[in-house]
Amino acid sequence: MYNCLSIILTNLYIRNLKLKNYRNIKNLDLQFSDHINLIVEKNGYGKTNILESIFLMSNGSTFRQLYSKLDFINIDSESGFAKISIATEENNLELVISNVSNILKSQLKLNTKNTNQRKSSELIKVILFAPYSINITNGTPSDRRTDLDIFLSTCFNEYKSSLKKYKTLLKNRNALIKNIREGKSSQNELEFWTNGLVDTAYLIFKYRILFFNEISQFINDTGSDIYRGTLEFNLEYLPNLETTEANFKSAYLDKYEQNKAKEIIVGKTLYGIHKDDYRFNFGENELRFRGSRGQQRISSFIFKMSQHKYLESKTNINAIFLIDDVMSELDEEHRINLAKYLISCKFQIFITGADIREMPEILIANSKKIEF
Repeated sequence: MYNCLSIILTNLYIRNLKLKNYRNIKNLDLQFSDHINLIVEKNGYGKTNILESIFLMSNGSTFRQLYSKLDFINIDSESGFAKISIATEENNLELVISNVSNILKSQLKLNTKNTNQRKSSELIKVILFAPYSINITNGTPSDRRTDLDIFLSTCFNEYKSSLKKYKTLLKNRNALIKNIREGKSSQNELEFWTNGLVDTAYLIFKYRILFFNEISQFINDTGSDIYRGTLEFNLEYLPNLETTEANFKSAYLDKYEQNKAKEIIVGKTLYGIHKDDYRFNFGENELRFRGSRGQQRISSFIFKMSQHKYLESKTNINAIFLIDDVMSELDEEHRINLAKYLISCKFQIFITGADIREMPEILIANSKKIEF
């Protein structure tokens, strides 16, 4: 069930990044260190675009709001394309997003040959901490589910494929329920889609249970390493339906049967793993309501670093860690503690910031400063 990814690596490094006509960056060619790469520029210069391009190559999606892929192409470019080129130790990946005759296309290549997103995701794996990451502690259930789904899809191929299948089944089931409500379909058709939805949800649920059972130790260890036990919190899984792995399928089938009439009236699926949530508890209090913004920010960073450790434990991969503006809301003591921790890490790290004065001297001394 819990198989590692098909390609097992020890460390992942990006040696070189080239951007052409990507957002507000017309031409960029950067060489990176295997350890800490520090990117400090004023807001609007494109430092977050660097992290985004790496994330995009890894996940096939962005962590920012996007109207369409047309947004990736420099608005002043006459060529009608944006290009991302990444060189790792052994491979070269290239993504071209083009808009020719109002036809938007994406082409991904590995060592000059066409490839797919799954292959690219296997070669470049990232964990991201960005300003929006605080939403996993104080945001909506949708914010937390999205983060969880992206992460577990990075860890497990079966989770990623099951999640994609679940979304398709849910969409089809919702369409059928709406048709039943409008008298266009029979209730007898519902059983097939319900069974498929529950079977697929069970696979997703098993991975989520595994994750929440195992992540606590990583959170405790990371929090202790960075903040020496001064910040203690725990994570609590809140499934939409309280059940066990053994009873999951029967519990959900009963729930759907008992609420069939209610769902038909509303016109959609009212229950399922797409409504799961989890919360961060600070002592006996829920961090979302009782924690300060600083505590929420620190906790979300500890959680992202714990995800990095969890990914390593499941795949033997030291992923690349992307950190967008972590220092701005921390006090000096927390900045120094965080800097010392990052210096002790044995994987590639990218850190952005708008003010060099927010970066501890010890971090600057142990980083490669990236200028563009």
